[in-house]
Amino acid sequence: MQVRDEVRPVHARIADDAEREQLWPAAIATYGPFRGYQRRAQEVGRTIPFVVLTRRR
Repeated sequence: MQVRDEVRPVHARIADDAEREQLWPAAIATYGPFRGYQRRAQEVGRTIPFVVLTRRR
Protein backbone atom coordinates (compact mmCIF):
# COMPACT_ATOMS: atom_id res chain seq x y z
CA MET A 1 0.00 0.00 0.00
CA GLN A 2 1.27 3.50 -0.69
CA VAL A 3 0.64 6.46 1.60
CA ARG A 4 1.93 9.62 -0.01
CA ASP A 5 5.56 8.84 -0.85
CA GLU A 6 5.92 5.83 1.45
CA VAL A 7 5.27 2.29 0.24
CA ARG A 8 4.18 0.08 3.11
CA PRO A 9 4.12 -3.71 2.77
CA VAL A 10 0.84 -5.06 4.14
CA HIS A 11 -1.04 -8.30 4.57
CA ALA A 12 -4.70 -8.18 3.47
CA ARG A 13 -7.49 -10.36 4.83
CA ILE A 14 -11.27 -10.28 4.95
CA ALA A 15 -12.68 -9.23 8.33
CA ASP A 16 -14.77 -11.82 10.15
CA ASP A 17 -18.38 -10.99 11.08
CA ALA A 18 -17.53 -9.61 14.54
CA GLU A 19 -14.77 -7.36 13.18
CA ARG A 20 -17.00 -6.20 10.36
CA GLU A 21 -19.76 -5.26 12.79
CA GLN A 22 -17.26 -3.25 14.83
CA LEU A 23 -15.53 -1.55 11.88
CA TRP A 24 -18.44 -0.82 9.54
CA PRO A 25 -19.75 2.24 11.47
CA ALA A 26 -16.33 3.91 11.05
CA ALA A 27 -16.46 3.22 7.31
CA ILE A 28 -19.90 4.85 7.09
CA ALA A 29 -18.73 7.82 9.19
CA THR A 30 -15.79 8.27 6.84
CA TYR A 31 -17.77 7.83 3.62
CA GLY A 32 -21.54 8.10 4.06
CA PRO A 33 -22.51 6.61 0.66
CA PHE A 34 -21.33 3.20 1.94
CA ARG A 35 -24.67 3.02 3.78
CA GLY A 36 -26.61 3.00 0.50
CA TYR A 37 -24.13 0.60 -1.07
CA GLN A 38 -24.64 -1.78 1.85
CA ARG A 39 -28.43 -1.53 1.59
CA ARG A 40 -28.38 -2.32 -2.14
CA ALA A 41 -26.01 -5.24 -1.58
CA GLN A 42 -28.27 -6.69 1.13
CA GLU A 43 -31.28 -6.44 -1.19
CA VAL A 44 -29.61 -8.90 -3.57
CA GLY A 45 -28.14 -11.12 -0.84
CA ARG A 46 -24.54 -9.89 -1.03
CA THR A 47 -22.18 -8.99 1.78
CA ILE A 48 -19.64 -6.31 1.01
CA PRO A 49 -16.20 -7.65 1.94
CA PHE A 50 -14.37 -5.54 4.50
CA VAL A 51 -10.64 -5.83 3.91
CA VAL A 52 -8.33 -5.41 6.90
CA LEU A 53 -4.75 -4.39 6.17
CA THR A 54 -2.00 -5.25 8.65
CA ARG A 55 1.40 -3.73 8.20
CA ARG A 56 4.13 -6.27 7.58
CA ARG A 57 7.48 -5.82 9.28
